[in-house]
Amino acid sequence: MNLVARNIIFVNLLNPIFMNAMNLAIIQMLQTLKTVVNANLAKYTVIPAFAATFTEVTDLLTEMEDLQTVAVAETKDTTKFVLKVKGELAKATVAVTIPMKALANKLKDIKLLGLMKVNVSGLKGMAPTVLQATCKNIFDKATELKTQALPYNLTQAKLDKLNEQLTLYKSKSTDVGKLKGEINTSKRDIDQLQEEAMEILRGQLDPMVDTLLDSDTTAVELWKAARHIKNPASTPTQLLAAVTTQEGEAMLPLADIPFFAVNGKTFSSLTNAEGEAKLKPLPFGVYDLRCEVQGYVPFLLKGYKVVRGRVNKVEVVLKKVA
Repeated sequence: MNLVARNIIFVNLLNPIFMNAMNLAIIQMLQTLKTVVNANLAKYTVIPAFAATFTEVTDLLTEMEDLQTVAVAETKDTTKFVLKVKGELAKATVAVTIPMKALANKLKDIKLLGLMKVNVSGLKGMAPTVLQATCKNIFDKATELKTQALPYNLTQAKLDKLNEQLTLYKSKSTDVGKLKGEINTSKRDIDQLQEEAMEILRGQLDPMVDTLLDSDTTAVELWKAARHIKNPASTPTQLLAAVTTQEGEAMLPLADIPFFAVNGKTFSSLTNAEGEAKLKPLPFGVYDLRCEVQGYVPFLLKGYKVVRGRVNKVEVVLKKVA
């Protein structure tokens, strides 16, 4: 099997978890605190005004979760569509380069041949601005030499298709830029809500719970354990791979799929019911990532950098073998 055959991969085109580590740590703390209080409500409702004050915090938490959920959903939908358009643009470009390479060979034009020497995977790996410039140069040169390239099957339909996909990709790349702006606004809103929640906890709820030190030490211990914010710097270096396949319009998780990270040593994990393979802890460094299973085109990503102290996330879509 040819492991170099790549599938569509989502690697930080737009990071869906758009908040920093401390944002996430505080939200996780608030979620844990909410669960602990709800499970031990009788221990805390003896404190006057506790229930009403704690509701203020949980309302702020709900707003933060809603902002995060909307931003994640919009990011994933937009990212998937842009990647699809990018793939179509790459294919349309290569369709034009094939006759142009034949013409370049005929003319012995090394410069023209160099311009046309691109492939689909290479184009899909380019940054948006580089891709647009590359495809535009190819389109302009092919249009200029259209008459000479006609014998090599450069049709107007191929040029029109390339121009159409290039225009669409430019438009959708602009949409991504707007989305990034909206996400930054959401992050600022989350920062503000988070600050308000922490002020209520420190200034009101923590002192309220401290009044139980003599009467209910268990309630105080539960509260303080839940109030702990895990230092993001202590996060074990790890890799989280989400493996899915496309069925019609739906993206379905693939369970029990072996996923490997190799950098001299081999680390592996099976995907769970949600299609997630977790390699934790994982020494930071550069890895080759691969996923191979019968019935699907093998996946290989070389030179993936696993960053220290971070949950490094990779989303992979496996294509079924035709």
